[in-house]
Amino acid sequence: MFWKKLKKQSEVDFFINKNANVFLNEQLNLYLHQILLNTENKFNQERLDQLKTIKVFAEKIISFIAQFEDEFV
Repeated sequence: MFWKKLKKQSEVDFFINKNANVFLNEQLNLYLHQILLNTENKFNQERLDQLKTIKVFAEKIISFIAQFEDEFV
């Protein structure tokens, strides 16, 4: 079982960014801007507030993930 897991892990490519926090926040902003700028989407204030809340939590998650990424650099 252990060797199977080890073999599987060695077959997976890992991407470690030197500045994961900046990179992931840029990707988040690009994603949110694509949603907001899509002319097919119509947003009311409630939906915009939800997107702001999602961004706040996503930034916290990104910060947490970036701590692990920074350990590998």
